[in-house]
Amino acid sequence: MIKFFPKTGKVRFEIEHPKAESIALLGDFNDWDRFANPMKQLTNGNWKTEVKLKDGQYHFRYLVNNEHWLNDDQAPRVENPFGSDDSVLEITFEVET
Repeated sequence: MIKFFPKTGKVRFEIEHPKAESIALLGDFNDWDRFANPMKQLTNGNWKTEVKLKDGQYHFRYLVNNEHWLNDDQAPRVENPFGSDDSVLEITFEVET
């Protein structure tokens, strides 16, 4: 699940994976750094993190247990240079006047 917070410019990423030991959010917005956006496990077994992003298009994936890549089920996908797919997020925060 992806939720936008236009007032703060934050985006919440949430994924269901109750058996995971760790999940990190990686993307071109954090130079695919597995340490930049670790996710926290919630009591319901989901994992979440929030990232402040500007308008634009971003490629991202989830890294589970530092081994397995997952895409977001709710995001469109595009092929990446490594022969797999990345999830894609398009952000346009509307400015209130």
